[in-house]
Amino acid sequence: SVANGTVFEAPADRLINSTALAMQYSGHDDLRLIMNSVAYDMRSDGLRIVASDSKRLFADVLSDVVVAEPVTAVVSSALVKIVARLIKPSPDVRVKVSFDGKTVCFDTDGVTVMGRIVEGRYPRWEGVMPKNNSRHAVLNRESLIAAINRVSGSADSATNAVRLEFDGSNSLKISARDIDFSKSSKVTMPTVSQTGFDGTLVIGVKCSYLLGNLGSFASENVVLMMSDANRAILVKETSDGSRTTLVMPTQLQEY
Repeated sequence: SVANGTVFEAPADRLINSTALAMQYSGHDDLRLIMNSVAYDMRSDGLRIVASDSKRLFADVLSDVVVAEPVTAVVSSALVKIVARLIKPSPDVRVKVSFDGKTVCFDTDGVTVMGRIVEGRYPRWEGVMPKNNSRHAVLNRESLIAAINRVSGSADSATNAVRLEFDGSNSLKISARDIDFSKSSKVTMPTVSQTGFDGTLVIGVKCSYLLGNLGSFASENVVLMMSDANRAILVKETSDGSRTTLVMPTQLQEY
Protein backbone atom coordinates (compact mmCIF):
# COMPACT_ATOMS: atom_id res chain seq x y z
CA SER A 1 0.00 0.00 0.00
CA VAL A 2 1.03 3.64 -0.27
CA ALA A 3 2.22 5.52 2.80
CA ASN A 4 0.44 8.44 4.49
CA GLY A 5 -2.63 8.33 2.30
CA THR A 6 -6.35 7.70 2.39
CA VAL A 7 -7.20 4.07 3.04
CA PHE A 8 -10.48 2.17 2.86
CA GLU A 9 -11.58 -1.44 2.59
CA ALA A 10 -14.44 -2.77 0.48
CA PRO A 11 -15.92 -6.20 -0.26
CA ALA A 12 -14.35 -7.48 -3.46
CA ASP A 13 -17.65 -8.45 -5.08
CA ARG A 14 -19.15 -4.96 -4.81
CA LEU A 15 -15.95 -3.09 -5.62
CA ILE A 16 -14.84 -5.20 -8.58
CA ASN A 17 -18.30 -5.66 -10.10
CA SER A 18 -18.97 -1.91 -9.96
CA THR A 19 -15.52 -1.16 -11.33
CA ALA A 20 -16.04 -3.57 -14.24
CA LEU A 21 -19.38 -1.96 -15.08
CA ALA A 22 -17.95 1.55 -14.81
CA MET A 23 -15.22 0.71 -17.33
CA GLN A 24 -17.91 0.26 -19.99
CA TYR A 25 -18.88 3.93 -19.60
CA SER A 26 -15.41 5.49 -19.67
CA GLY A 27 -14.46 7.52 -22.70
CA HIS A 28 -11.94 7.16 -25.52
CA ASP A 29 -11.02 10.79 -25.94
CA ASP A 30 -7.46 11.67 -26.95
CA LEU A 31 -8.03 15.32 -26.00
CA ARG A 32 -9.63 14.75 -22.58
CA LEU A 33 -7.62 11.90 -21.10
CA ILE A 34 -9.27 12.27 -17.71
CA MET A 35 -12.52 10.99 -19.24
CA ASN A 36 -10.78 7.72 -20.15
CA SER A 37 -10.88 6.69 -16.53
CA VAL A 38 -12.89 5.60 -13.50
CA ALA A 39 -13.26 8.00 -10.57
CA TYR A 40 -13.36 6.76 -6.98
CA ASP A 41 -15.12 9.60 -5.19
CA MET A 42 -14.55 8.92 -1.48
CA ARG A 43 -16.76 10.66 1.10
CA SER A 44 -17.89 10.32 4.69
CA ASP A 45 -21.25 8.94 3.55
CA GLY A 46 -19.98 6.39 1.03
CA LEU A 47 -17.78 5.66 -1.96
CA ARG A 48 -19.01 6.67 -5.43
CA ILE A 49 -17.59 4.76 -8.39
CA VAL A 50 -18.12 6.95 -11.47
CA ALA A 51 -17.35 6.90 -15.19
CA SER A 52 -18.67 8.79 -18.20
CA ASP A 53 -17.98 9.26 -21.90
CA SER A 54 -20.14 12.46 -21.97
CA LYS A 55 -23.01 10.58 -23.65
CA ARG A 56 -23.63 8.15 -20.79
CA LEU A 57 -22.74 8.08 -17.12
CA PHE A 58 -22.44 5.38 -14.45
CA ALA A 59 -22.47 6.04 -10.70
CA ASP A 60 -22.67 3.44 -7.95
CA VAL A 61 -22.69 4.26 -4.24
CA LEU A 62 -21.12 1.88 -1.74
CA SER A 63 -22.63 3.44 1.38
CA ASP A 64 -20.75 1.20 3.81
CA VAL A 65 -17.33 2.32 2.50
CA VAL A 66 -16.52 5.66 4.17
CA VAL A 67 -13.54 7.92 4.75
CA ALA A 68 -13.06 10.82 7.17
CA GLU A 69 -11.91 13.36 4.57
CA PRO A 70 -13.38 13.52 1.06
CA VAL A 71 -10.97 12.81 -1.78
CA THR A 72 -11.22 11.59 -5.37
CA ALA A 73 -8.83 9.17 -7.05
CA VAL A 74 -9.05 9.12 -10.85
CA VAL A 75 -7.72 5.83 -12.18
CA SER A 76 -7.06 5.10 -15.85
CA SER A 77 -9.19 2.51 -17.61
CA ALA A 78 -6.02 0.55 -18.38
CA LEU A 79 -5.20 0.21 -14.69
CA VAL A 80 -8.74 -0.63 -13.53
CA LYS A 81 -8.92 -3.25 -16.28
CA ILE A 82 -5.92 -4.97 -14.69
CA VAL A 83 -7.54 -4.68 -11.26
CA ALA A 84 -10.80 -6.22 -12.51
CA ARG A 85 -8.89 -9.06 -14.19
CA LEU A 86 -6.61 -9.97 -11.28
CA ILE A 87 -8.89 -9.53 -8.25
CA LYS A 88 -11.77 -11.97 -8.16
CA PRO A 89 -15.17 -10.50 -7.16
CA SER A 90 -15.66 -12.70 -4.10
CA PRO A 91 -17.96 -11.66 -1.21
CA ASP A 92 -15.50 -13.32 1.20
CA VAL A 93 -12.54 -11.15 0.17
CA ARG A 94 -11.81 -7.59 1.28
CA VAL A 95 -9.88 -5.20 -0.97
CA LYS A 96 -7.72 -2.58 0.71
CA VAL A 97 -7.44 0.58 -1.40
CA SER A 98 -4.91 3.26 -0.52
CA PHE A 99 -4.33 6.58 -2.25
CA ASP A 100 -1.82 9.36 -1.55
CA GLY A 101 -2.65 11.87 -4.29
CA LYS A 102 -0.20 10.45 -6.82
CA THR A 103 -0.43 6.68 -6.51
CA VAL A 104 -3.26 4.25 -5.90
CA CYS A 105 -2.92 0.69 -4.64
CA PHE A 106 -5.45 -2.16 -4.66
CA ASP A 107 -4.38 -4.92 -2.26
CA THR A 108 -5.79 -8.32 -1.28
CA ASP A 109 -4.17 -11.48 0.01
CA GLY A 110 -1.77 -12.50 -2.72
CA VAL A 111 -2.63 -9.74 -5.23
CA THR A 112 -1.37 -6.15 -5.25
CA VAL A 113 -1.97 -3.72 -8.11
CA MET A 114 -0.37 -0.28 -7.93
CA GLY A 115 -0.18 2.57 -10.40
CA ARG A 116 -0.19 6.31 -10.96
CA ILE A 117 -3.47 8.18 -10.84
CA VAL A 118 -4.63 10.41 -13.69
CA GLU A 119 -3.69 14.04 -13.10
CA GLY A 120 -6.36 16.70 -13.15
CA ARG A 121 -9.75 17.33 -11.62
CA TYR A 122 -12.55 14.96 -12.58
CA PRO A 123 -15.61 16.84 -13.94
CA ARG A 124 -18.42 17.60 -11.50
CA TRP A 125 -20.46 14.60 -12.51
CA GLU A 126 -23.33 15.24 -10.12
CA GLY A 127 -24.00 18.52 -11.91
CA VAL A 128 -25.22 16.68 -15.02
CA MET A 129 -27.67 14.56 -13.04
CA PRO A 130 -31.18 15.97 -13.62
CA LYS A 131 -32.86 16.95 -10.36
CA ASN A 132 -36.45 17.20 -11.60
CA ASN A 133 -37.02 14.02 -13.59
CA SER A 134 -40.56 13.60 -12.28
CA ARG A 135 -41.83 11.30 -15.05
CA HIS A 136 -41.19 7.72 -13.98
CA ALA A 137 -41.84 4.53 -15.93
CA VAL A 138 -41.25 1.16 -14.29
CA LEU A 139 -40.62 -1.64 -16.80
CA ASN A 140 -39.58 -5.26 -16.82
CA ARG A 141 -35.90 -5.08 -17.69
CA GLU A 142 -35.63 -8.21 -19.85
CA SER A 143 -38.83 -7.39 -21.74
CA LEU A 144 -37.52 -3.90 -22.48
CA ILE A 145 -34.21 -5.30 -23.74
CA ALA A 146 -36.05 -7.77 -25.99
CA ALA A 147 -38.32 -5.03 -27.39
CA ILE A 148 -35.39 -2.73 -28.18
CA ASN A 149 -33.54 -5.58 -29.89
CA ARG A 150 -36.61 -6.36 -32.02
CA VAL A 151 -36.86 -2.83 -33.44
CA SER A 152 -33.14 -2.03 -33.55
CA GLY A 153 -32.73 -3.66 -36.98
CA SER A 154 -34.85 -0.87 -38.44
CA ALA A 155 -32.97 1.94 -36.72
CA ASP A 156 -31.34 4.62 -38.83
CA SER A 157 -27.77 3.54 -39.58
CA ALA A 158 -26.40 6.98 -38.75
CA THR A 159 -28.12 7.56 -35.39
CA ASN A 160 -28.99 4.02 -34.23
CA ALA A 161 -31.94 5.69 -32.50
CA VAL A 162 -35.18 4.23 -31.19
CA ARG A 163 -38.31 6.21 -30.38
CA LEU A 164 -39.86 5.77 -26.93
CA GLU A 165 -43.42 7.01 -26.53
CA PHE A 166 -44.98 7.27 -23.07
CA ASP A 167 -48.51 8.53 -22.46
CA GLY A 168 -49.06 7.75 -18.79
CA SER A 169 -51.02 4.56 -19.54
CA ASN A 170 -49.94 0.98 -18.97
CA SER A 171 -47.96 0.62 -22.20
CA LEU A 172 -44.84 1.89 -23.96
CA LYS A 173 -44.54 2.20 -27.73
CA ILE A 174 -41.02 1.54 -29.07
CA SER A 175 -40.28 2.14 -32.73
CA ALA A 176 -37.44 2.70 -35.16
CA ARG A 177 -37.30 3.96 -38.72
CA ASP A 178 -34.72 4.27 -41.47
CA ILE A 179 -35.99 6.56 -44.21
CA ASP A 180 -33.06 5.90 -46.55
CA PHE A 181 -33.73 2.16 -46.64
CA SER A 182 -37.54 2.43 -46.29
CA LYS A 183 -37.84 0.21 -43.26
CA SER A 184 -39.52 0.59 -39.89
CA SER A 185 -40.72 -1.48 -36.96
CA LYS A 186 -42.80 -0.92 -33.86
CA VAL A 187 -43.43 -2.80 -30.61
CA THR A 188 -45.90 -2.05 -27.84
CA MET A 189 -45.01 -3.48 -24.45
CA PRO A 190 -46.72 -3.25 -21.06
CA THR A 191 -45.26 -1.16 -18.27
CA VAL A 192 -45.46 -1.97 -14.59
CA SER A 193 -46.42 1.64 -13.87
CA GLN A 194 -46.14 5.19 -15.20
CA THR A 195 -46.33 8.26 -12.97
CA GLY A 196 -45.94 11.99 -13.52
CA PHE A 197 -47.05 12.02 -17.16
CA ASP A 198 -49.56 14.77 -17.91
CA GLY A 199 -49.47 14.07 -21.64
CA THR A 200 -47.45 12.16 -24.21
CA LEU A 201 -43.67 12.18 -24.00
CA VAL A 202 -41.66 11.08 -27.05
CA ILE A 203 -37.94 10.73 -26.55
CA GLY A 204 -35.20 9.33 -28.78
CA VAL A 205 -32.24 7.34 -27.52
CA LYS A 206 -29.41 5.41 -29.14
CA CYS A 207 -30.11 1.65 -29.02
CA SER A 208 -26.64 0.54 -28.00
CA TYR A 209 -26.43 3.15 -25.25
CA LEU A 210 -29.75 2.23 -23.65
CA LEU A 211 -29.03 -1.50 -23.93
CA GLY A 212 -25.70 -0.91 -22.21
CA ASN A 213 -27.42 1.00 -19.42
CA LEU A 214 -29.97 -1.77 -18.92
CA GLY A 215 -27.16 -4.32 -18.82
CA SER A 216 -25.71 -2.59 -15.76
CA PHE A 217 -28.52 -4.01 -13.62
CA ALA A 218 -29.59 -7.50 -12.62
CA SER A 219 -32.98 -6.57 -11.18
CA GLU A 220 -36.31 -7.78 -12.55
CA ASN A 221 -37.54 -4.21 -13.11
CA VAL A 222 -35.92 -0.87 -13.82
CA VAL A 223 -37.28 2.64 -13.58
CA LEU A 224 -36.69 5.22 -16.34
CA MET A 225 -36.79 8.73 -14.90
CA MET A 226 -37.39 11.52 -17.42
CA SER A 227 -38.22 15.20 -17.65
CA ASP A 228 -38.61 16.09 -21.32
CA ALA A 229 -37.39 15.01 -24.73
CA ASN A 230 -34.20 17.08 -24.55
CA ARG A 231 -32.92 16.07 -21.12
CA ALA A 232 -31.06 13.04 -19.89
CA ILE A 233 -32.81 9.80 -18.92
CA LEU A 234 -31.86 8.28 -15.58
CA VAL A 235 -32.06 4.49 -15.26
CA LYS A 236 -32.17 2.89 -11.81
CA GLU A 237 -33.33 -0.31 -10.13
CA THR A 238 -35.67 1.77 -7.98
CA SER A 239 -36.14 5.52 -7.73
CA ASP A 240 -33.96 5.56 -4.58
CA GLY A 241 -31.51 2.83 -5.64
CA SER A 242 -27.77 3.18 -5.04
CA ARG A 243 -26.78 2.61 -8.69
CA THR A 244 -27.64 5.20 -11.32
CA THR A 245 -26.94 5.28 -15.03
CA LEU A 246 -27.61 8.21 -17.33
CA VAL A 247 -28.08 8.34 -21.09
CA MET A 248 -28.44 11.46 -23.20
CA PRO A 249 -31.31 11.62 -25.71
CA THR A 250 -30.75 11.79 -29.45
CA GLN A 251 -32.59 13.58 -32.21
CA LEU A 252 -35.25 11.59 -34.02
CA GLN A 253 -36.16 11.59 -37.68
CA GLU A 254 -39.53 13.14 -38.45
CA TYR A 255 -42.29 10.54 -38.38
